[in-house]
Amino acid sequence: MANALGAFGTLLKRGDGAGSEAFTTVAEVTALSGPSFTRETIDVTHHGSANQHREHIGALKDSGDVSFSINWQPDLNGASGHGITSGLLKDYKDATRRNFQVVWPDASGTTFAFAGLITGISPTAPIDGALTADVTIKVVAEPTLA
Repeated sequence: MANALGAFGTLLKRGDGAGSEAFTTVAEVTALSGPSFTRETIDVTHHGSANQHREHIGALKDSGDVSFSINWQPDLNGASGHGITSGLLKDYKDATRRNFQVVWPDASGTTFAFAGLITGISPTAPIDGALTADVTIKVVAEPTLA
């Protein structure tokens, strides 16, 4: 029997930056990916390496990006909003480093918490479809898993 989980119900939350920070769900997220965990390696091969095989050690880690798609509402402002007054566009415009959370839909509500900068917002307006946008957040420090 498979133990797979459905992705429906995954939440992206945006912190308000206050002292006792409150997180609000970003409105109408339709797809989400990341963060992506990678580690660089350092080649430490030397003339005595066994069987002339390269050797590596672990180096710096990077948590990459979190990218997501939304049903774009450019005039939706506020804590859950997309707009220029107090939403995602404002964070992008002002290069605001903000805390975010990805809450997975498992029984424990596993959460990745991270600080990030919005590095891209790309709206799409097809003639026969919904107004959408793809948003990218650069993870700027090591995320925590709870």
